Amino acid sequence: MRSLLLLVFFLIALPHELFAGDLETLQGSWESTIQQNGKTLRIVKTIEGKSETLDVYLGKQLLRRHVVDFEIDDQGKVKTFAYRNGLITIGPTAGQKLPDGKYIYQLTKDRWTGVFGALNGDVGPVYLQIFRRVAEDPPQPEL
Repeated sequence: MRSLLLLVFFLIALPHELFAGDLETLQGSWESTIQQNGKTLRIVKTIEGKSETLDVYLGKQLLRRHVVDFEIDDQGKVKTFAYRNGLITIGPTAGQKLPDGKYIYQLTKDRWTGVFGALNGDVGPVYLQIFRRVAEDPPQPEL
């Protein structure tokens, strides 16, 4: 009977334990590029604890930075990344607060994929953004 209880406990705890490792895997810097108005922008996310700093660069010039607090959650078949307390700290709109939000994510050791606009209640287009782990510290921005 004790073995059966241990097996049941292990099977219940296993998905949670795998998910709990996501917070550790997210730590560090991640990079992606997007095209906007004919320009290539580089986006760098840096995760420390449960805080995310997102920098947007044009070349080496830092155009915008915002910071958010976040929580990750396992919604059954999907995982979600919810952010709140967002504040733009660098750029033309510095000091502006950001609305809270949430998106679906998938994570491996070196790839972080976000699906935005696909949750109930989301407005706007659905889009995918893929980040790759930065192997070393990102370059210092030119302010």
